[in-house]
Amino acid sequence: MSEYYTIEPAWSGERAFVIGGGPSLKGFNPVVLKGHGKVIATNTAALDLVPDADAMFAADGRWFEWNKDRLHLNRSPLRFCRQVPRDGVAPWSLLRLRHDRSHVMTYEADTVFGFCSGAMATCIAYHMGAREVVWLGFDMRPGNYHASHKHETPPRFYEQDFMPGLDIVRKGLAAKGVAVINATVGSAYSGAPQLALDDLLQGGIGVCLGDQTS
Repeated sequence: MSEYYTIEPAWSGERAFVIGGGPSLKGFNPVVLKGHGKVIATNTAALDLVPDADAMFAADGRWFEWNKDRLHLNRSPLRFCRQVPRDGVAPWSLLRLRHDRSHVMTYEADTVFGFCSGAMATCIAYHMGAREVVWLGFDMRPGNYHASHKHETPPRFYEQDFMPGLDIVRKGLAAKGVAVINATVGSAYSGAPQLALDDLLQGGIGVCLGDQTS
């Protein structure tokens, strides 16, 4: 049996919100997302912002160690990871995914691509069958809505790694007919259509599909 989990498209045709960790999420009330689609919460957002998200994802195995006393707060039915923490740290089982470190979008259902948790979680949304992915907290600049990370991300990573990775994912999903919308106010990443969350929720699924193939 493979050590990696193969994702089934249980969210076929749904909208999926991917919750990052940027400072734009300060004061955000996730209740507004209820009834508008599935939710994947990354890292700390899965503990204190959307603990009942439909799925959670953490790329860095150290994150589980850093938050071992708070992991019990998460109530997601699906919990994905890239690196498995040592035995006994997580109070629940984890679904491990393969990480493709190349610079080409991957479509295998046991694999994620990207250089930040948000990009990898977007791959999960695709594998789950989402036809529209909405980003929240994808500020793509230093800082978080919380102060619980043990190490700050060097600013150069956003421009050199994170945003180019998001671009590959956005174009890769567009090639499969899946739209990506950035609902992060003031995001430094301009490669995806940007739309205020309120406008998006009022417009319904597909409001910003357009042509995202370029």
